Amino acid sequence: MDLQSPGPEWPSRQVLPREVSEVAVLDLDGDGTDELVTIEPFHGNTLRAYRKAADGWSPFWDAELSFGHCVLAGMFDGRRSVIASSRTGDKSLLMFQFEEDPKHPRRIVVDESPAAANMVIMPRAGGDLLFSANQAEGEVAVYKVRPAGG
Repeated sequence: MDLQSPGPEWPSRQVLPREVSEVAVLDLDGDGTDELVTIEPFHGNTLRAYRKAADGWSPFWDAELSFGHCVLAGMFDGRRSVIASSRTGDKSLLMFQFEEDPKHPRRIVVDESPAAANMVIMPRAGGDLLFSANQAEGEVAVYKVRPAGG
């Protein structure tokens, strides 16, 4: 279907021919073109990033999750970031920052056991905030970057 065609129905087309439970979009490498970030398969163990290629989408990076849940891509602390959660295993909340080499982002453990169910970034002048609905902890938590030396 043509995504630009007018009409009463929402047109669609298949982008990836595989099972995906979540998707986010962000220009991870700073080239002006958005990449896709997925959790595969449904609540799977792989966080994966794709670049647009002539014949579709080509994977260029992945990371391991455990019962992957919730992927968020956006700017955090001035850096292109992907945030995802594992709902089993260590239940960690992870952030990957794609600044230096998009194939080898910096991996940050934001929290060790919250099993996040949903997240949102709140940009603000005093430092961005990451809100997370932490299912395993029974809380909504807010995270922010500590100042250097703080």
